Amino acid sequence: MSVPKKVLIIDDDAEYRQLIGEVLQLEGWRVLEAGDGEAGLELVSKDRPDVVLCDLLMPRSNGFLVCRKIRGDFTLRHTKIIVTSGRDYDSDRLAAREAGADEYLTKPIKPYDLLALIARLTDETTIITQQSVPPPPKPPHT
Repeated sequence: MSVPKKVLIIDDDAEYRQLIGEVLQLEGWRVLEAGDGEAGLELVSKDRPDVVLCDLLMPRSNGFLVCRKIRGDFTLRHTKIIVTSGRDYDSDRLAAREAGADEYLTKPIKPYDLLALIARLTDETTIITQQSVPPPPKPPHT
């Protein structure tokens, strides 16, 4: 039996964390949550998640700082970082990439888009099968 991959959701909106967490749990992910950047960085160091979903603007270490700290730790070099924000400015996207984010998603985030993105970043082809792939048609009886 394989070990479930871990995702850390860092966001000051508890309802958002819960909703996104439920979607990811249904797909077999072990979900960790933090309400601010500092708490998130502590969990990153302790639990070594495969993916970090990080809000851009939040108290106690914003998303840019979280990205820089994760990228500054060589042992976390394989961790994928997706910055999320309600702001859709090119300058924020660029700054997030420069800070070390792998991707940038604008809220509200559609579950399918998030799952497809995580699947692409982690080469996890089975993550989107439950919601995206219909069953094959049955062959006609001969």
